[in-house]
Order: sequence, then structure tokens, then C-alpha cells
Amino acid sequence: MKAADLLVATQGLPDGFILAAFDGRVLAMNTAAADMLGSIGLPSHIDKLGQVFSGIEGPRPVLRDSFRTSAFTPFPRLFLANPQFKTLRFCGRRLDHEMFPGEPFLLVRFHTTFQKEDQFLALNAELERQRFAVERLVELKSMVEKKEQDLRLAVESVNDWTWDWDILTNQMQFHTRGKHVLSYASGRPACHFSEWKSRIHKHDLGSVLEALQAHVEGRADQFSCEYRMRCVDGSFKWIFSRGRVVDRSAAGEPLRMVGIQSVITEHKDMRLQLDETDSSLKALLSGMTDGVMISQNGQCTFSNLAIQVLLQCTEAEMKLFRCEDWVHEHSKPDWEKIFISAQEGTDFARSRHHELQMLSKTGRSLWVELIVSTLQLQGKLSLMIIVRDISQKKQDEQLIWRQANFDFLTDLPNRHLFMDKLENEIKRSSRASGVFSVMFIDLDNFKEINDTQGHEHGDKVLQEISRRLLGSVRESDTVARLGGDEFTLLIPGLSEREQLGALANKILGNISHPIEIAGNTHYVSASIGITAFPEDTVAADELMQNADQAMYSAKRMGRSNFSFFSATMQMLSRSKNELLNDLHRAVACSEFYLAYQPIVNLNSGRIEKAEALIRWQHPVKGVVSPVDFIPISEESGLILPIGEWTFREALRQSRAWRRKWGSKIQISINKSPKQFYNKSPRYKDFLSVVEQSGICGDALALEITESLLLQPEAEVLDKMKRLRELGIEIAVDDFGTGYSSLSYLKKFEVDYLKIDKSFVLDLEQDPDNQALCEAIIVMAHKLGIRVIAEGIETEAQQTILTAAGCDFGQGFFFSRPLKAAQFEQWVLQRDSRFTR
Repeated sequence: MKAADLLVATQGLPDGFILAAFDGRVLAMNTAAADMLGSIGLPSHIDKLGQVFSGIEGPRPVLRDSFRTSAFTPFPRLFLANPQFKTLRFCGRRLDHEMFPGEPFLLVRFHTTFQKEDQFLALNAELERQRFAVERLVELKSMVEKKEQDLRLAVESVNDWTWDWDILTNQMQFHTRGKHVLSYASGRPACHFSEWKSRIHKHDLGSVLEALQAHVEGRADQFSCEYRMRCVDGSFKWIFSRGRVVDRSAAGEPLRMVGIQSVITEHKDMRLQLDETDSSLKALLSGMTDGVMISQNGQCTFSNLAIQVLLQCTEAEMKLFRCEDWVHEHSKPDWEKIFISAQEGTDFARSRHHELQMLSKTGRSLWVELIVSTLQLQGKLSLMIIVRDISQKKQDEQLIWRQANFDFLTDLPNRHLFMDKLENEIKRSSRASGVFSVMFIDLDNFKEINDTQGHEHGDKVLQEISRRLLGSVRESDTVARLGGDEFTLLIPGLSEREQLGALANKILGNISHPIEIAGNTHYVSASIGITAFPEDTVAADELMQNADQAMYSAKRMGRSNFSFFSATMQMLSRSKNELLNDLHRAVACSEFYLAYQPIVNLNSGRIEKAEALIRWQHPVKGVVSPVDFIPISEESGLILPIGEWTFREALRQSRAWRRKWGSKIQISINKSPKQFYNKSPRYKDFLSVVEQSGICGDALALEITESLLLQPEAEVLDKMKRLRELGIEIAVDDFGTGYSSLSYLKKFEVDYLKIDKSFVLDLEQDPDNQALCEAIIVMAHKLGIRVIAEGIETEAQQTILTAAGCDFGQGFFFSRPLKAAQFEQWVLQRDSRFTR
């Protein structure tokens, strides 16, 4: 394309046309483009214009770079050979140094047989816009606009024709193309101005004449008008005509006017459909229950009733403000991101729902969910924003979050939130080389309050303890309730033992003050375990384990105490865990056996009883003492399967010896409170096992602790009654070391008291122990109860106890616990009754 051709073809057009070489040099442009860029005298400023284009500034790539990109879209083949096109928007500085705003350009890349290199044609016209389908009406609207664009391209490249008006003679000359379009008779490319005027639709004639008059008088830069013109066949076609006065007399009177015009009937029809679609779309949006706003360049141009009610304003008030004015200050950054991405057409705006806060006209804050999409309304790019009120949803979510993270009773953070805070504090302290500590607090005697006063009473105690804990620490510290009577503290910036000890003493002091509830006074104490980061460990789980271990250490030291974690505790804890794992395996693999220790009648010397004692044959460690594994089995609940196995094995052995020796020997079996009151369906009630075994009850004696007899009377009485019915005797083990109350000896029918070995140990040298043993024996006999002394190791101890009237003796003086076969041999060697 030659520069001269472009100037001739486009000089009268209102749109800017620029012809450029491949390297960005401007070869030619029409008057509209020159005006836009501030150029005066086109031929002398072409080089400068090229420099201006090369230096264009703005958020988009410069025009020069756009010329060189390969990202072009295939363009319909019209009068150019293999053209491609793309759209761009740029802003720059005019030659008069004023900035001009961003203008949309259609950039066409092509080459012809007359040119050796590609050229570019930039058309400043709104020919290309992004569209996004919104509902079916929006899809229809997009189709209409696409047809409109194609039509306008075709009109401007094919259907334009020139006209020339001699104002003095009122003769109008038309290009032959116009003659065919308007159905003029052959050979009539011209007509009188009056004839041309008579063909204009009467409703349009006034605006056409006004537009002509305005340009002729200099009130308008050019003549431009759309109107309907009657063809020879009587039909009307829409015409778009534009032109300029090109010749004036010396007095300034217009002599000649030239221009171009084209048929835009289809374009007008499409525009009518577009307007109707816009109206239908707005009618649809008005009836939606969700709020809807339509924004153009950030300004609200449409709002439905739902959004007006939500924001408590009128439609007119909505249009007075920009959409962002309704957004809460906290959500402004989110809105900005949504708005910019929507305008740029990125996926962020339209691929997801966005939640942010808005403000009503009265200042009420509300949470909303936004769905943002782009569409074309009245030929302009717009944003449609669907707004849904989710304030109640947010309140529900907040409630659910609080229920999931806070203790319902004390309103303190729960275990989940505490662990989250602990993890965050670890990260923060690790980055800043900081320190902090964790305290684990367990109330010492809370169970007694719950058991005696009820759970409602206990809940009020926990609430008061929570208030006292909060009053003992800083605002920066975290107090949490893990559950039950367990609390934890997170103490940032503190790891010195002296400071932590002072804080622990303060907490213990505040907790120890009497608590008044419903006329009752309660005294509560606590045990506190303390661990420090990073001195002890840097892992959250290990910090909690350390504090827990230290707390149990404090409990062993006595109530109302605290203890710091140490490596020794960790070693003991690991050893305990290892033993517990081995114990689980031992239960599964039956690594236990029973040993029997003889119980001798001190008066006759006969062997009348044997205590069944469990032993663990560890595959690596050998025999493990019950002192080591029974406490762990009690804590872990493994005492139930171990106790059941022990009971069944003792019954089996009792049946075997009954068959061999008759009723000459009775087996004593230990039962812990957990076993005695077991209600688990996994483990059968031991009394039912006895009933089903068919063994006589007098073959067994059940050894229980004093604490068991202090449980609720009804439950104990029921069990004791069934034992009596089966003929099983009852022995109270370790008598004298437990509770001081002896009232249970009157309430329950006990057969034996077993004097604890701690009283027997120094019997020869300690007259107090001797006096205690004698008192126990006398008291028991007065109540009709027989006495068994444990731990007899010397002949002197046996002599003293026999002289005091003790009925039975048991200990290493007679024999260590023996396996069943060894026990049989031992009995046969010492009691002739068993050989008969």
C-alpha cells in the first residue's frame, strides 16, 4: 500500500489511520490520526512521528514492539494479501508534549506484491473488544456484536463510496458504487441536492440539515450523520455519511464539499437487537434475588433492588458512587486485585468466588460473596458483579471455628488451638533465636470433688481455676484447657528456671486459695511440669511429652509442687514406653507364668495355702519383676487381660491339685480394683468364670486392697455377697499401709488380714513394729478374722509372730515363689500329708 493511496482513501474519515513500515517508521496517516497525535503539517513531521511512536510510554508494549511480535490472529481476507491482526491499547505523548489517553487500535499486518517487506496498518476504531458470555442473553448479545464487527469491517473496506457536492450549483456527484447500492438508474451517478434531500426520511431530515449547517458554519470539524435514505424501489436504507468542506471563496463561503458514505442498515439492525438485548438483560438482573451491580470504568451504571436493599440505598445513590466506595477498608486490596484482573481478562476474577466485606450506607459491615464477569453493554466493556450476602454464613463459620478451637466450659483455647499456637511459636522463635516455655498443670484432687459433689459442682471449680490461671500470667501468655483437670501454659520469651519457678509458685499459690461454691468450701492443689524451648527440645509433641513427664515427677514429690524436665525423665519415659510395648507383645504371646509361694500354718507347720504370683519371662531381659510391670499394666489397662489370664491359670492349677491332693491346699489370687469392678464386655466377670469352672469356692481366696473396700458400698456389697455364695474367702492385702478407716471391717465379712511386710522387716529390733503386729492380731481375732504375716525371712520373726498368736506366715524363710512343678516337690518334701 502506498502512502498517497492511504491519504486519499482515508482523509475524510473520523477514525485515525496510520501506515507504518516493519521497523516502526510511520509512512502516512490521515488527518484524524494526526490530530490525535498533535501533528501539524503531515509531510514535514513524518520522521518525528516515527520517533514519537518509538518512544510511547504506558502499561502496554510500545507500538514498535507490537510491530515485531508474531502473536497475530488470522484476519478475513479482504483487499489485503494474507493479513493478520491484533488489538492493542496504548497511551503516549503528543508532539505538542501533551499526554493523550489510551486509544484502542486495530493493528493489521500484511504485505502486497508491490512491497518487499511487511507493512502495518493501525486503525483507531472500536473494532475489537473482549466479551464474556453471561447467561443466555449475554451469549446472544455477544453474537450480535460479532456480526456487527464483521459488518463494519466489510462496510469500511468494501461498501464505502465517495460523494462530491458543488454547493454553488447544488449538484451532487456519486461514485458508481453508490449508484448501485441505492438502486439509481443506470447512467445517473449525479443528482440535484434537492432530490438527494427528498430521498432522506422525514424523521431524519432535520438532523441531517443541522449537521450540514453546523459544519458549513464552522461549528463542527466535519459533517457526520446517520440517516435513512429511500431507494428507487421505495425501500429505505440506513446511510452513514461524513465529509468536509474542501474549497471556500475568498470571503470564506463554502464552495465544495466532499466525503464518503456507506450503507449501515444491517449495522443499525444489529444495534437495535443489541439495545433490546441490553434491556432484556437488565430486566432479568432486576428480578434476581442476589444483588447485582454493573460497572463501567469503576462507576456503578446499574443496580438491582436486591443490592439496593442490601446496602440500604436507592438506585440514584448507587450511581453517585464508584463500586469500590461500598467496599470495607479491610477488603480494599482484595477488591483492587479483583477489579484489575477482571479488566485485564485474567482468570483470577472470573474463575472463582471472592469473599470480602462491604459497608452499607448506614455503615453496617457485612460479608459478601462476589462473582465477577465481563460483558458488553451498549458497546462498552462492563463488569457484572453478583453480590450474595454471606454474613450469617460467616457468623456460623466463626461459631464452628470457635467450637472447634475453644473449650466450651472455660472458654480457654483447647488442645487443637494450643498445639497450633505452639507450632507457630516454634517457627517464630526459631527465626528470631527466641526462647519460650511450656507448663503442664494437673489438679491433684479434683476427682474427689467430682465424685463427692457431682460434675456440675466440678465444672464450677474448673471455671474458677481457669480465671485464676488467667490472672496469674501475662496477656502475651496462652492458657489452655486440654481436657478434664489438665491445663497448659505457653510462655513466650521466658526460659530461666528462677523466673519460671517464681511463676509456678505464684500459680500454685493462687490455685490453693479456698473456692466457695454453693455454700461449700473446696481446697484444690496442682502439680506443674515445666519444659523449655530450645533447651529441652524443638519439637511440639516432645515439648508436650516433656512437660507431662515433669508434671508426673512433681506429683511423685507430693501435692502442690512443680518440677522441671530433665534428660533423666526422658530416659525413664523411653524405658517405660519400651516396657509397655514389650508388655503388649507379652500379652499377645503369653510370655507369663505363675509362681506359687507357700503360706504355712504357724501353729502346726502345715502348708495349707499358696499365693499365686504372676511372673513375666521376657525373651531378652529374662524374668521381669511384677514391681516393674504391674504399675504400667494398671495405667495402660493391660491389667485386665493379664488379670484374666492369671485367674484362669490359677483355677486350672487349683483343679489339678484338687484332683491330686484333695482339699489340702487353697490358692490365693490377687485382684486389683480395676479387675474387681471390670465391666468391659471383652473380659468375662471373674465370678462367672468361677461358676462355670465347677470348682469349689473354698479352693480359692481372693486378695484385695483396702482402697477397694472404700468404693460405693452397694457395689462392694453385691460383689462380696456373690463371693460368699460361691464360698470364696476374702483377704485384705498389705493391711496397715492404706486408709486409716477400719469401719469397713465391720461392714464386710473379711476372712483374713495380711500384715504388710514393712511391719515384719525389723520385727526383732523395732518394738513399735512388734506392738503394731500384736495389736493387729488381737483386733482381728476379736472380729473373728485370721491373720497372715507377709515377708517372714528369719526364724526369730516367725517365733515372735507365733507367740503373738499370728495364724499364718509367708516369706523367704519358708520358700521363695516356685513354679508349679517345683512347688509340688517342695510340698512333698516338707509335709507328709501330701504323700498319702
